Parts: sequence; structure tokens; C-alpha cells
Amino acid sequence: MTKNIAPNGCAFVIEPMVLPEMDQNGYLVYDPDTRDAIVIDPSLSANVIDRRIQELNLNTHIILDTHGHIDHILAQEQLRALTKAQIWINEDDALYLCDPTLNASAMFDIPFEGHEPDHLFKGGDSITAGTLAFEVIQVSGHTPGSSLFVNRQNKVVFTGDHVFAGSIGRTDLNGSTPRTMDQSLRIFMQLPPDFAVYPGHGPATTVARELRINPFLVNLK
Repeated sequence: MTKNIAPNGCAFVIEPMVLPEMDQNGYLVYDPDTRDAIVIDPSLSANVIDRRIQELNLNTHIILDTHGHIDHILAQEQLRALTKAQIWINEDDALYLCDPTLNASAMFDIPFEGHEPDHLFKGGDSITAGTLAFEVIQVSGHTPGSSLFVNRQNKVVFTGDHVFAGSIGRTDLNGSTPRTMDQSLRIFMQLPPDFAVYPGHGPATTVARELRINPFLVNLK
């Protein structure tokens, strides 16, 4: 969890936090000058994440959820207790944090104790944590409140389980809204092609690459 995978010229550091059992990507994002930080989709051990936060002397403001599935929220309640950071999630996914059927912990037989978020956001909101700032773009489909976190100045987008390298998120799970997925994918396709894409599973990619090779996007053109 020490490799900076941010694109060249990016003003902040992006460190992946991979949960191997589920090939799930969380991200520690921080400003190396001010030490302001957020954690996106934490499922790796909260103790491991907190240890890294302490090593870097970071001020972790927010635990930010792209959506409410168990593999993206597994460690956040413990991490909140350790760091005092607030849990933020889209208002349309808030119920996922306390419903084992919706968050799929029941389906995967993963022990999970529900918890409440500290703050709800919606599409179009701006999220600011010290010097870090992101625009929320809601992309319903995988879940009703699936969200992209976009920083246009640094040309990055965190996509959760909306778009992966060469694929997209499932729409056959409890709470998924498949009828809205195509529309949401078209929203993603409007992002600038030079944006770096940090998905919830698999390797980082770019908007340009996905427009060129991702069959789910190519078929929408």
C-alpha cells in the first residue's frame, strides 16, 4: 500500500489498498503538502490502513463510499473508530450500510454489523476535505446511488464498480437498476479521454482506453 499510482502532474498522491480475497481496490488519497486525506472504499484491514495513515501523519477527514456493497465498506466502521473520519455515502445507497441483503454480505456469508453514515451526498454535490476536492456524478445501475468522484484539475475519476478496465459492474444484484445502466455509462463516456480511471476492481485505466476497447461502451456508440 505504498505505491503512488496518480498520473504524472497530479497534485495529490493515490495509494491503492487492495483486498486480495475480493480483488477489491480501496484508495488512500492525500495531499503531500497539507497532509489532508480521504479514504475511498476501505475493505482492507482497518488496522493496516490506520497504520499507514499514522506513518504519513495524515489528517483523514472522510471515508468516501462509491457505493454500498460489502466489499467496499467492510472495514469502514472500524476505520471510523480509529481515525474519527466521517463516513459519507450517496443518499440512494444509505440503506446498504445496514441491510445485509442489499449490501450482499448475506449472499457472500460475510459477517457484518450495520452502521449509520455521518453524511449523505447526492449527484452534483461537491466534496471538499481540506485541499482535496471532488465532484460527485451519480451513475445508477450497479446500485441506485453508485457515484463517480471526479477531480477535473488533476484529471482523475474514481469509478467504484461502475466501469472497470474492459468491463462494467453487475446489474443483477439486489437493488441494482439495470434499466438505468446504459444512461449512466453514457455519462461516463462524456468524461475527457485523458482522465485516469481508478476502478473498484482490477487495474487503473483511462477514459480513452475504455472508449476504445471496453465492449460495453463500444456497443453504446
